[in-house]
Amino acid sequence: MSIQYLRTFSYTVALPFLLLASSGCQKERDLPALPTTASQSAAGPRQVRTDKLALSSTTEVVRANGTTMALSMTKVMPLVPGLITRLTVKEGDRVKKGQLLAQLDQRGFKLGLRQARAAVEMAEVGVSAAKRERDRFEKLLRGGASTQATVDQITDKFLGAMAGLKQAKIAVEMGQKALRDSTLRSPYDGIVVKKMVSIGDYATSMPPTVLFILMETHTLELHVSLPEPEMGRVKVGLAVTANFTSVGREVSGKIARIVNSVDPMTRSFTAIVEIPNRDMDLKPGLFARVEIKTTAPRQRLLVPKEAVVDEGSGVYAVYLLEGNVARRRPVKVTESGAGKTEVTGGLTPGRTLILNPVGLTDGQRVAAAAAAPAKPAPKAAAK
Repeated sequence: MSIQYLRTFSYTVALPFLLLASSGCQKERDLPALPTTASQSAAGPRQVRTDKLALSSTTEVVRANGTTMALSMTKVMPLVPGLITRLTVKEGDRVKKGQLLAQLDQRGFKLGLRQARAAVEMAEVGVSAAKRERDRFEKLLRGGASTQATVDQITDKFLGAMAGLKQAKIAVEMGQKALRDSTLRSPYDGIVVKKMVSIGDYATSMPPTVLFILMETHTLELHVSLPEPEMGRVKVGLAVTANFTSVGREVSGKIARIVNSVDPMTRSFTAIVEIPNRDMDLKPGLFARVEIKTTAPRQRLLVPKEAVVDEGSGVYAVYLLEGNVARRRPVKVTESGAGKTEVTGGLTPGRTLILNPVGLTDGQRVAAAAAAPAKPAPKAAAK
């Protein structure tokens, strides 16, 4: 009995587990099959377009872009405080050197100047009296009617009167200067860019109140941005042609200065050309297409812009085809125009460049796409 009971109990306990296992196998048969390694690679390597890296020889002309800037920008501020009683120019006005810009209230300065002149007259009277007294006591000293100590005291009094006269004259000069400073004039030929005050405002000298902002535009600076590799060819004194398309004008000049510093983000440096602008037809901020004539050609690697991956934060890379694998190469780039970008950073001519690298990773399997068949030449029409 006990043996039969044990058999029945074992069958009863094992039956649910058998049913669960059977049900699980059925569910696994109903699920879609997971992709295998073979199915994952069935699509094959990614198809890429390629091109050979080759050196390009530059011509004797370097082409770049530039922007005009004012020779100088000045904030017109008063040297003396006062109430603004007159403004003679507005924003956008052209001004000449020495032209009146603003006038402060001069009544206080005129009164101060009159007071200083009166003090000079009083000092002159004091000097005259001290001189007569000195001369009289020197005569008495020669006749034995005075002492040397008394004469010395009188002489010191005369010298003090002379110093007072000098001080009074300096006060007059200071009053004249304050009166002149109450009239503000243009320091050069230029343009009024901004008017900051109105008639009736009080202008202070500490801290100074900005009345106008002027730009000196009779001569303009053309700032030309050039790629870093051109530093060896672009020199001071080279001839430059600037074409201002917005105003339809072409100007010739020479490179006056070169900023010996390279921007780490754009890998470019700046050359400055001074452009005469006596008629002031050209304005600050104009865009120009610039050609610089050089004498030394240069070899460089130019690649299509689509082949360069901008990874952000100033990091750029290209991908080369090595066998059937894409290999990432970090590069430095400079803008070259015409759909091309100059790349540097250890690349050599003859390597195979991937033209559509977006989305690639270093070491990914790729295959060069077959070149499109050439179109047959059109047949000549029968006569």
